[in-house]
Amino acid sequence: HPIVRPNALCRPLDWTRRGRVRSPLSQKWVVSSRDRASISRSGTNNSHGGGILPRQDLMKAAIKHEVPREVAVHVLDIAEKAIRNRSMEVTDFLRAPERIGMMMVIEKLAIVKVLPFGGYPQAERQKLAFAIPELGLLSADEEGHDSLATSGVREAVALVELRGNFLFDAANHRDFLGAILGLGIEREKIGDIIVLGDRGAQVLCTPEL
Repeated sequence: HPIVRPNALCRPLDWTRRGRVRSPLSQKWVVSSRDRASISRSGTNNSHGGGILPRQDLMKAAIKHEVPREVAVHVLDIAEKAIRNRSMEVTDFLRAPERIGMMMVIEKLAIVKVLPFGGYPQAERQKLAFAIPELGLLSADEEGHDSLATSGVREAVALVELRGNFLFDAANHRDFLGAILGLGIEREKIGDIIVLGDRGAQVLCTPEL
């Protein structure tokens, strides 16, 4: 892992096509114009069906991609929130298999766009950002690749530096993770942990921590 400098999170992140997962399915689920018009009036959020999105079909697809049910429900809830509120919304940190599986499911939708981000392009644990296309919050960069077009989503990941002298008492990834979880912090709020040898570590996390 490269060292993540604190000011690196203040710059637009360059997400390349290599970070995207293209679905092998050509079918796109499209929300009807009647449903689109009612999005802003909708006040319910059914985690298992009957909402803005075809939840039952999406849940089946997610399970087929071996995404845990609770993770799929969380991601679809966030996607529907972005559509309903016409805003940018982000998930918790996801493991790579969960992120890839859900992107293969969500990318079939025409009503919402999704992009992964985790503080730096090669991050293993990443969040998913959702926004409807009309808002232009997720846009194409100069090379035609989708990129994050607002600083708001970049601010959804914070960097914490854990400093100390570990020259004679080395600490590894498991040590730092165990210490963090021992504070009662949920794993989903923690992204990558980059160990810096005897200087400590850098932790990507949810800002409210």
